[in-house]
Amino acid sequence: MAKKLTSKSNNLNPKSSRKIDFKKKSDAQSHVSKMKRKQTKLKVQEMNETIKHDNSEMEGIHDLMKNYDYTKKNKINTSNVVAQTSLPNAKQIKRVCEIDLKVKKETKQLKEKAEQELEDQLDFITGFKI
Repeated sequence: MAKKLTSKSNNLNPKSSRKIDFKKKSDAQSHVSKMKRKQTKLKVQEMNETIKHDNSEMEGIHDLMKNYDYTKKNKINTSNVVAQTSLPNAKQIKRVCEIDLKVKKETKQLKEKAEQELEDQLDFITGFKI
């Protein structure tokens, strides 16, 4: 007389929580292997979903790796790299201020010179009587 084997409850599907009667041992083994395949398939799907959601993080890591490889290949370290967004130092600020003052003085002198020439021309023109 063959024993009836029952499968344990499956957590995959709430409908499959009922007991299944198997007539042969091979049926039980095939059922277990099917359930394992379903579990692995679900795990793979979950992993794929997490990879899709974490794709931006992986791209960031990829960029960091490319940057690291580039800096290592070209022997770049932080001591010989100057950031383009770095703040100007005191010498640069002083130089910019000096240039700005020089430009302002020159524009003021040019305006005064242009006004003086205009006045001289007006005086010359008004000196003639028509």
